[in-house]
Amino acid sequence: MTSSKPIQSSIANPVENDVPTVEGGTTELATPPPSADAEPVFFVWLDGKQVAFLCDPVWQDMYWWDYRVQPTSPEFEAIIHDPKVWNRVAFQVRDADGNCPNPDTFSGNCEEYCAGNTDRLSFRSLPPPTRRSNWYRNFWIVSCIILFVWFLYFI
Repeated sequence: MTSSKPIQSSIANPVENDVPTVEGGTTELATPPPSADAEPVFFVWLDGKQVAFLCDPVWQDMYWWDYRVQPTSPEFEAIIHDPKVWNRVAFQVRDADGNCPNPDTFSGNCEEYCAGNTDRLSFRSLPPPTRRSNWYRNFWIVSCIILFVWFLYFI
């Protein structure tokens, strides 16, 4: 028997009144600060604003990845070090293009990060994107060229 009442979940509506909000800023993709030495892998969004980027992924455990978290501007430093943002999943993680949100990820180890003991934060279900190798395409192109040259030589 099914119920007509919707299921309430803390993850379905994670933003509550005491979670910090982002004032001002822009909804456009921010560029990393010039001091950033790593390429952003993901961006962290809060209230429709890009507040941080994730870089330097390190595999920790089966589904857990550690990322270095850097704010997109100095004004977001205090916001991303607030444990309420991470504990209540009040953030959204998007890919480096800013298009594809990842609704299944959540953070861990936020106590160490929010206390300032580390600049890394763990995320579950957030592996870095893989780049497919093109060796198979290159192999076939080179093979076709060799066969074509061999064919021309013996004609």
